[in-house]
Amino acid sequence: MTRARELQELARLTAAVFSIYQSRMGVLRLAEQLLRTKLAGLDTSRRTRALSMTEADPALQAGADLLWQSWIEQRRAALNAELSRNLVSQESVRAALGRAFGRDQATRGLYTDARRDLAKAKTRRDDFSS
Repeated sequence: MTRARELQELARLTAAVFSIYQSRMGVLRLAEQLLRTKLAGLDTSRRTRALSMTEADPALQAGADLLWQSWIEQRRAALNAELSRNLVSQESVRAALGRAFGRDQATRGLYTDARRDLAKAKTRRDDFSS
């Protein structure tokens, strides 16, 4: 197998690895957006409830409102913990994505150089044999 062919195969592999990390980052970013949307929804629910609440509110009088507030806080804490884990994962994937990008670019460059060298050698052979 020629050097150019080996570099072509290596370039395909590095491109595939880079694509995998791009996909992983995309999934993590979508999950982050979903978590942030859920957190915003909790804030909206809390504000809406606070604006509509009166002292005559049956839920407030029965104490159910306190249970709901407690649930909101627990849910918020769980979502924030999940968001934190997601952001840590994104940093890890971002670092791997950077390495994969560098490897892909370097391999592409080597492959391009090898193809150019082959073309020059072929031109020289053709010139010599003429």
